[in-house]
Amino acid sequence: MAALPGTPAADEFDGVDGLLLTGDDVDPSCYGEHPSHDIGGVDTERDVAEIELAHQAVERALPVLGICRGCQVLNVALGGTLVQHLPDVTTQAHLLAEQRGVPVHEVEIADDSLLRKLAGVRRLEVNRIHHQAVERPAPGLRPVAWAGDRTIEALELSGRPVLGIQWRPENLLDDPRQRALWLVAGAVRVPDTADPASTDAAQSPGAPRG
Repeated sequence: MAALPGTPAADEFDGVDGLLLTGDDVDPSCYGEHPSHDIGGVDTERDVAEIELAHQAVERALPVLGICRGCQVLNVALGGTLVQHLPDVTTQAHLLAEQRGVPVHEVEIADDSLLRKLAGVRRLEVNRIHHQAVERPAPGLRPVAWAGDRTIEALELSGRPVLGIQWRPENLLDDPRQRALWLVAGAVRVPDTADPASTDAAQSPGAPRG
């Protein structure tokens, strides 16, 4: 994919420490689908530019943190698809914008994951401010956290400091576990801080069902 005017070329990433991706909905044309009537806030030019940025960051082994739409951009950039409107596939509410600063549900985190090392727990309370989500993970991206309805809540690239999360940790900074997610830039050197006493004996979740 050619970069848009104003999108940094690969050599212009010199001196860049990492990439942060945020925002609203992703244009379904970017992953080969037609938009539903529920898509909103789409900026196709931005989508194409950020998909190129994500490609270049991954190719250069830079740390990447994708938040909400940023998680979805990362997935689309590497070849995955999205659920355009979660109410079409689940009865669990995922868009509670008025409670953005409140942890309203738990996500279950895979034991052997970067996210687990950063958060230090198997279950983490998060907010819900999204109506789209990952449908088919991109090749190489691994689901590592799930909501109770098995919606994918986080993806990561194995062995690399590349993490996408569906919730908004910047609205939950009173929780040190949410602040720890910003350490993704040094994630490959983060020791396993999980405290077995702080979690139950359940096994890490398997692949999403349904």
